[in-house]
Amino acid sequence: MILVAVLACFVAVPARAAQPETSPATAAEREAHGSDIVGMIARAVNFAILAGTLFYFLHSPIRTYLAGRSSQIRSDLVNAAEMRQAAAAQIEEIERKMKALPAELEALRVQGAEEIAAEEARIAAAAATERNRLLEQARREIDVQVRIAERELVS
Repeated sequence: MILVAVLACFVAVPARAAQPETSPATAAEREAHGSDIVGMIARAVNFAILAGTLFYFLHSPIRTYLAGRSSQIRSDLVNAAEMRQAAAAQIEEIERKMKALPAELEALRVQGAEEIAAEEARIAAAAATERNRLLEQARREIDVQVRIAERELVS
């Protein structure tokens, strides 16, 4: 690469020097142009050396970095696709639950009403049983008191 750049500079300089000048120039102007060309060639050679050196030393690390970065991006894309699928499945599950929610609420209302009715019936039955027991106990106590009173009257 460097060799190609250096050769291109050396080929370009003689080609430019072989061109006939269209206007007459003084010796000072020719010398100024000559030093400009030499300076330009020197800058081109320096740049070619710098570019070649940078390429030589940085080619392998940059290639390694870019290969690693490429594989990291691929794995990130795969992970993102998996996360997107998982999120879509979760959204679908939530939407299914949301659609089933009114029916579930109605079932809970019906079940609650049935439980309330059953509890009311149980409480009413327990109250009736307790009332009958208390009435029976009161009758027995009254009967006992009546017998005691009759005995006291007879005696």
